[in-house]
Amino acid sequence: MKQRLGIAAALLPSPELLILDEPTNGLDPAGIQEVRELLGDLAGYGLTVLVSSHLLLEIEAISDDLVMLRDGKVLFWGQTKALLTAQQPTVIASTTNPQDLARLVEIATNSGHQAKIVDEAVHIVADITFATSFNKSAFAAGIVLSSLVTARPTLEETFFELTSDN
Repeated sequence: MKQRLGIAAALLPSPELLILDEPTNGLDPAGIQEVRELLGDLAGYGLTVLVSSHLLLEIEAISDDLVMLRDGKVLFWGQTKALLTAQQPTVIASTTNPQDLARLVEIATNSGHQAKIVDEAVHIVADITFATSFNKSAFAAGIVLSSLVTARPTLEETFFELTSDN
């Protein structure tokens, strides 16, 4: 309730710029959805909304533009969509036979891609188009895949990648 009242009070003078710090903090899922919709509506009306938050999944869901900071330094400044689409996608393969996972990693690395086993699946850093040839190579090796999907990193995963010391 405090969050909603704070936002309402900030909107009373009809500002051109609305600055919010952790606007979804302490809200239940329905309240979070309400705030998301409100912020989207406000932006649609031409109001500039600046949101500070450590909840990167929330920021990913509502932001058009993004400034990503760490220790007072700008890591990224631009469109959220541009940052996310520039990230290397991952091909994720699963099989019903756990012994085949190491062989799938070998197939991927022999094709020039980085691969590792994560949560009983093989994660391959590769363009989405690699999935088709990988599937054929696995089949040729006698491995039946139970799942083959592609995914792009989330904003949270991208942040960790940008801030890693490696």
